[in-house]
Parts: sequence; structure tokens; C-alpha cells
Amino acid sequence: MMKGFITFNHLDPELCHYLRPKAKSIKVKVLACLTQMKSWRYLVVSITKSSMSLKRDIPSFDFTKSLETGLPFHYERLERSYHAYDASHAHRHNYYEILFFEEEGGVHEIDFCPFGLNANAAHPVSPGQIHVLKREPHVTGSVISFTSELFLTVGLPADFIPSFPFFEPFNTTPIIDLTKDDLPQIHLLIGQLSTEFQAHQCNKPEMLALLTSQLLFLLKRSFRHKEELSGSNDLLTRYKNLIKQHFLEHRTVQEYADRLAISPGHLNDSVRNACGKSAKDMIQEQLVLEAKRMLYHSNYSIKEIAVHLGFDDPSYFNRFFRLQTGQTPTAFRELIREKYH
Repeated sequence: MMKGFITFNHLDPELCHYLRPKAKSIKVKVLACLTQMKSWRYLVVSITKSSMSLKRDIPSFDFTKSLETGLPFHYERLERSYHAYDASHAHRHNYYEILFFEEEGGVHEIDFCPFGLNANAAHPVSPGQIHVLKREPHVTGSVISFTSELFLTVGLPADFIPSFPFFEPFNTTPIIDLTKDDLPQIHLLIGQLSTEFQAHQCNKPEMLALLTSQLLFLLKRSFRHKEELSGSNDLLTRYKNLIKQHFLEHRTVQEYADRLAISPGHLNDSVRNACGKSAKDMIQEQLVLEAKRMLYHSNYSIKEIAVHLGFDDPSYFNRFFRLQTGQTPTAFRELIREKYH
């Protein structure tokens, strides 16, 4: 029996594939038995890095457990440690969040898309979105968090929040650059929300709901989304919501057109006029986003992910993913895990 460090060539292929990208940061210590044939009989591998494991789950935080406010609303200054988790690591939560930045410096990644932190900007984050915030120490601002239950206190409809374009699924540019005209009023509302949140007054939930709804409408005014008020944009919103609900079962434009009671040609033209993409492109974008999420936070094999997404042939899934992203699923998984860990 002998102990020592060995090359990756001696390892099981699956373990070797996992460890190779981490060769610089992981020490693989091996206890090996040598048989009479002088071949490796078995290996016991210990990885001396406590933060590394084969299973990688993105933390998902619940509003009531993470914020503990007793209200469907929370306010805190950005520069304070306002949550029970580290925002500089990838995570998601089951509530809405809007981050307001007062200075420039840093990066906010939302569903694997990086956005620079600019002064006088708002970054909305929807429930379920994976995001990670890496801000420079001097960057200050505010964060408001809330659930849809907040607006029930003042009788607003269930679809009130989804009606805002920056909370739409597949929105590739959710960042809001606040206009000079609206900035003073937005700052005023944020200050009123802070005061109301800390106060002990009657009708507090109702006041928070009314102030937050005002803020959302002002953000909508600042949100530069072309065709926002047009009929084509309304159709685009309905189409996006249908894709989010049915992308695992419906893959053709025809199926969505049938649900919308329009022709596939009309749907495709309306989508292209509104956002410059084809209707098929939007279906594929959702598939890619779901694939990226599973590749990052699950321990499923590439084949299992392909099957979950409706690809009977894993090799076709590999070609599809590479065509859409420029990377194979395996390469993406290795790079994204290296980046966030």
C-alpha cells in the first residue's frame, strides 16, 4: 500500500472530468492499493476544499424566513447587510426585489446576464431569477422587497405586478435608467417608504402598498421599452407569459398562436416588430435559460437535462445549446461553476 498524489490519468473518468477544471485549487490526495499486476485496484479520494461538493444547489430564500418583517414588504439601505445571505453569491428568492443604485461601480448578474452598476439606476429582480451582486464598497443605494400579497391590502388585482414590463419573463434588458424628470419623485417615494416601514402606525400595510404602487408606475414611466403602450407589446407580453408556462410542452409557434387565437404569421410579425426577434427565437431563449439554470444548480447529467427539456437525443441537445450559446453544455457548466465558486 502506498500513499501519495497521482495524475488525473489514474482517476475514474467521471471524477476526472469533474476535478480537472479545479486542478489549481483542489488537492487530490489518494490512498491506493497496488495489486500483483501493478495496477490501481481502488482509490480513496479526499478533496481538501470545504466549499466544494458534487451537488451544487443555488440557495432559494423565502420572504418570511429571510426578512422576518411580519409584513409583505421590507426596506433597507443597500450598503447594509440586509439579508441572512451573501448577495455576492448566486441565489434566488420567492419575492420581488428592486435595487436602487446611487453610485457607479460593480456588476449585477441576473439570469447569467451581467449588467454594470450605474448611478441613478434601478434593477428589478423577479421571483425565481438567479442573481448575484458584486458592488464596489463605495456604492450606496436602497433595496425594497415585497410579495404580491402586499397589493391585496388595497384591492389591486392579482396580475398587478406582472403588468409592469420590467417584471416580464424573458426581459433581456430589465435595467431601468431613471430619468431626470422622475428622479426627484422616486427619491421622495423611497424616503417615504423608509419612514413608513420603520414607523408604528395604523394602516401600515395599506400605506406601504400605495407608496410602492406609485413607485412602480414611476419606474414604468422611466423604463425605456419600445412599443410599451402598443397593441403589439400587449400581445408580446401574453406570448412571453405563455412560453414561461408551457415551454416544456409546446415547441412550435403554431401551438402558441392557437392559444392566442391568431395565425402564426401574425404572431411572428408582431413579436419581430416589438422586440426584433422571431417568435421561435423566444421559445428557444427560454429553453436555453432553463438549461443554464439546471446546468448550474443541479447535479443532473447532460443526458438527464436533455430529457427534462424534451430532447430525446442528447447529441441534438448539445448541438442546440452550442448553436445558441457558443459553448457545449459541459463547457458552460464548468465555466459557470468556476466563476461563482
